[in-house]
Amino acid sequence: MADSVLRVRVFDGSRQEVAGAVPVLITIMDGHSKIVFRGDKPSGTAFTVPFFDTPLGDNYTVVAFRDRYEQAGLTPVACSPALPQTVDLMLLKKDSGYNFSAAKWETLKSWNEKAAELLTGGVTEAVAQKRDRKSTRLNSSH
Repeated sequence: MADSVLRVRVFDGSRQEVAGAVPVLITIMDGHSKIVFRGDKPSGTAFTVPFFDTPLGDNYTVVAFRDRYEQAGLTPVACSPALPQTVDLMLLKKDSGYNFSAAKWETLKSWNEKAAELLTGGVTEAVAQKRDRKSTRLNSSH
């Protein structure tokens, strides 16, 4: 039986890879729900996993966990000896909030106009500003 290579990288909520000295509990299950690895490893570890040459068996599940963080996982991860796989997972702190302070509307529009259009739901900036002014007036009159 041949083997496949599955690399697991873990990032924190700021999109920085978890430092190599910090262990992360990694669980890898094959498509038959058999645990092929479970233990503490640093981010970036490459695992050798069995290749069954079947659609079910070669679809792996990868889960990462650290204390005080929400676990994260991905499935299915199709593994084969011909193509090493890399799984990137992001662990978010428990009780953390969203912070979009660096997310600027002008940056989004210049970076991806279609995404900006999707988020506006077809509403033009002029209409949005008019609605905002109306909402402000209504809220301040109470």
